[in-house]
Amino acid sequence: TSNRVDLIVGAVAPKPTELGLQTLCLGKAKNVLAISPKHNLAKRRRSLTNSELESARWIVVKDSSSTSPKRNLVTINPKRTLLVDSLESKVAAQIQGLGIGFLPPQVALPHIQAGQLIAIEADSEPPDIDMLLAWRTDSRGEGLIRLIEKFNDAKLLPQS
Repeated sequence: TSNRVDLIVGAVAPKPTELGLQTLCLGKAKNVLAISPKHNLAKRRRSLTNSELESARWIVVKDSSSTSPKRNLVTINPKRTLLVDSLESKVAAQIQGLGIGFLPPQVALPHIQAGQLIAIEADSEPPDIDMLLAWRTDSRGEGLIRLIEKFNDAKLLPQS
């Protein structure tokens, strides 16, 4: 929207409403609710209730967009949040037991296998996130067109 890039891979829905932007749905990304084994909620032997989730501190990556509307991908209303600047900082904070949060499975899995995080069940399922390929329609170079075609032909994420 600010003419800083020609193509974004993995933009988060909803589709931008500005004119001159086009999108292609890549599919739905699943999330894992992950916490440190040291966190007090890790001792539960059942699904966490919405009340427990709302009471927990959530680790959230700040929305870095300077012009787009702010997005909230958490379906509950946590009473406490810790904002961090990057996904790497989010993972580190969750490993340290500073809070809980959703992580993409490919990010969470190595830490789960290493025993640094555990996946926890909750009464509310983590939201699936529609992932988009987005580009400006005034950027129509041959390379961009072929790249968009390659993404269109690929099956990257499960479709709804």
